[in-house]
Amino acid sequence: MSVTITSTCSRWAVLPDLAAGGYETWYPELRFSTKPSDEVKTIEIEPSGFSLEPIDYGYGVTRTYDFKIKALKTQTNHMLKLNHLKIGGVCLTGHSGS
Repeated sequence: MSVTITSTCSRWAVLPDLAAGGYETWYPELRFSTKPSDEVKTIEIEPSGFSLEPIDYGYGVTRTYDFKIKALKTQTNHMLKLNHLKIGGVCLTGHSGS
């Protein structure tokens, strides 16, 4: 007896597939390191095909992202955390997802 199982779902989510129906997530992080002489001091984000929604922390503080820098002896670590990321189908698939 043999059994064949086929599935249309991937074990891991692929961003274009998630975005086709609209995708949103909270607090994704991008981390990278540079030489101390190449430290990135600021980052400006201009959304195109996605949106960054602000989160209200109270007392008049709202943020769309957080950027932290930690200088070490031989490298500088950078961490960019996006608070609320929304991606639509137009960004990655070229259509509205329908």
